[in-house]
Amino acid sequence: MSDSVVLGNRLLVIDHEPAVGRLVKDAAERLGFEVVLTQDPSTVLKTARGWFPTVVMLGLNTPSIDGIQLIRGLADDKCAAHVILMSDVDHKVMESAIRSGRDRGLKMGSVLHKPLRIKILSDLLAQVQTARTTLLVDDLPDAIAADQLFLEYQLKLDCRLARMTGVEAPRALAPPHPRPYSAGSICSTCRGERSHRWIDRLGRCGGG
Repeated sequence: MSDSVVLGNRLLVIDHEPAVGRLVKDAAERLGFEVVLTQDPSTVLKTARGWFPTVVMLGLNTPSIDGIQLIRGLADDKCAAHVILMSDVDHKVMESAIRSGRDRGLKMGSVLHKPLRIKILSDLLAQVQTARTTLLVDDLPDAIAADQLFLEYQLKLDCRLARMTGVEAPRALAPPHPRPYSAGSICSTCRGERSHRWIDRLGRCGGG
């Protein structure tokens, strides 16, 4: 029996520009990150607490979000993620934000100046990409005490019968961004072209 659980890289992006979000998401996913995009101030800290990102990228000039206040909130929550700031604001403002985060114990990383350059962005993400985090069995009592375990349901399909045959519920640590399911998480006995049509339909229905 294994004595450890491997956790992947997770990127939380907070920015009000859709084009920036898409650029960061595409670059990060190519490196194997799971990505959540948001500009809703009411959900940022809640997402960070429940999803446990390994990297947070914050657009400091996002209109609906006070970046300095958000940095303080992440620090109060003892967020362990690398924090990368994105902005075109004055250099002194960026330095003040970085200093504020570091003084509060956050892992403040490099600054990305807008407009973003894909090569610089990809190189920076590669630098903060972890060699996948390992959760040891000794850590499980703390995870249970902190209520960090959850059930993630996966559909079981038999495409030959064209119906769902069951559901699996493996236990995992820290929930991913909300979604009913994804085509990639479906356990099935599907084979051939018919199976691809089924999984494609399910993926569209689930937003995947």
